[in-house]
Amino acid sequence: MHIAILSTSYPLKRGTSSGIFVSRLVDALPDSLDKTVITPCPDFPVQPEMHTGVNIKCFRYAPRRWQRLAHGPGGIPVALRRQRWLILLLPLLVLSMLLSCIRVARRTDLIHANWSLNGLTAGIAGKLTSTPVITTLRGSDVSRLEHSLISRLLLHGCLLTNCRVVAVNNAIKDAVCTLYPRYSRRVVTIPNGVDDAFLAIAAGDNRKDGTTRITSIGNLNPNKGMHTILEALPLLANNPGISLRIVGDGPDRDRLQSMAADIANDTIRIDLPGSKDPDEIPSVLADTDIFILASLAEGRPNVVLEAMASGRPVLASDIDGVRELITHEDTGLLFTVDDPASLATQLERLLNDRELCARIGQAARHFITSNQLNWARCAGSYQALYRTCLQGTAAA
Repeated sequence: MHIAILSTSYPLKRGTSSGIFVSRLVDALPDSLDKTVITPCPDFPVQPEMHTGVNIKCFRYAPRRWQRLAHGPGGIPVALRRQRWLILLLPLLVLSMLLSCIRVARRTDLIHANWSLNGLTAGIAGKLTSTPVITTLRGSDVSRLEHSLISRLLLHGCLLTNCRVVAVNNAIKDAVCTLYPRYSRRVVTIPNGVDDAFLAIAAGDNRKDGTTRITSIGNLNPNKGMHTILEALPLLANNPGISLRIVGDGPDRDRLQSMAADIANDTIRIDLPGSKDPDEIPSVLADTDIFILASLAEGRPNVVLEAMASGRPVLASDIDGVRELITHEDTGLLFTVDDPASLATQLERLLNDRELCARIGQAARHFITSNQLNWARCAGSYQALYRTCLQGTAAA
């Protein structure tokens, strides 16, 4: 079986986490599958040797130095906000993507697209070449549906042209089925997995010198809510000593660094070390006492899965993508979205109650293992879906 995976985010050089969850799935798919990744060319030299057993097909859409739409922190939406002129290249990217999909589809059994824009593009190529297509939707595909006609049209196009549409959580599936009940039978849920390296991290509270090590990981853009974490720290009534590390890069970096400089003092240390290689994240979490996710919206945040698998207590914003993973007071603590006071209240509980930290960290790891949330099971579910679509095409 020859599968083509279409994604506008994919790790094409060492040290980048762009589209790492897509890469993890591709790597988990069995070697018996012939796997080709279709992705836009970046503005840097590609390192295909990173991905053994995977054929990387990059398509050009502009001179190299202009190819900045994809592969950056936050993907295409953030790239367009940072450099408005890049919207002029979007039609060229979509056209080049379509032509590349058509070329690859002629020797491919099935195309697996990621995100709705790619899903519609692949769906058109699939119709022209009689190739079945499935698309995986993530949080950004659904969070804009209520206010964006373009988002609704892209999603409708996916449902019209795809064999199946995959939601990474039930909230996304419910939102799609509510908006387009006619296509409900085409929508399925397949949760992302987590790497076994996180389960191998020793559990327990390792606070040193009375300092609590707090970590947040994500693209530094407003949607990730890193500013909420910083705004919460001065509100702590009882602070035994904090070392906060915000791992990631993006357009909000300068603003967050300025905020951190104003907040840091003798009892609050703040570090923004930039992005880390995905292989370094297990060691980052091993050196963490409390993990915080402050996003305003998410699909099914892999970083929360990783922190839970590591046995770390997670404090997260109360949003749909998180609520399916964390039960408040059981597998983690939740706070009101974009509310520094609510975050500070819950954080103070973890700072001053090591027994609570240990209990919810242990429950979080048990949630991951008992639900078998690993990449092997995720890949098996996708492989079964591939077969279903191929059998349906043969029957037709």
